[in-house]
Amino acid sequence: MVTCLILGNALLIGAQSEWGMTHYFEVGDTTPVWIRVLDTAFVVSFTIELLLRVLFEGRTFFRMYNKNVYWNALDAALVMFGLTDELVKIAWSSAPDTGVFRILRVLRLVRVVRVIRVARFFADLRVMVAGILCSLKSLMWAILLLLIVSFMFGICVMEFVSSKLRDMHFAGAGDCDANPAAADCRLKGDLLLHW
Repeated sequence: MVTCLILGNALLIGAQSEWGMTHYFEVGDTTPVWIRVLDTAFVVSFTIELLLRVLFEGRTFFRMYNKNVYWNALDAALVMFGLTDELVKIAWSSAPDTGVFRILRVLRLVRVVRVIRVARFFADLRVMVAGILCSLKSLMWAILLLLIVSFMFGICVMEFVSSKLRDMHFAGAGDCDANPAAADCRLKGDLLLHW
């Protein structure tokens, strides 16, 4: 049930982001009612789920010997962000689109972190995430090596292109302003455009 809520919330966040990208030019908060209603419903659902877990686990909810203490802290923080966002939406619903309000809307993106919680329910996914996290150091070195090779390749290509452009210039490739359709002018334009 919780997994379905998390995945449904992720889909809603995706739909909300897509709607914001296609309606960026509209002034004010013109978010459709169905998105606002579902958003509030998810916040209420996650709050109820967290309260039930706190009631069930009691004092051990935030104890270090609880094997889920970090997940509990993440859930509590996400629910607090969601509740704060709802309160801000209610308090500033008629306020203009100020910079502070835009910053608070960006903080709503923290809700995407909740998708990580799905890994807790699937053992294979958890193993894959642990493997990726353990290999991050090697991955960073591989990315650095790839950037170095790309940089070296880019320098070589730029040297060849600049050499070709220099040769074309000294060979008198013609007046490209007078005859831009000449083959040498097209080649020169292509080299400058792509490299």
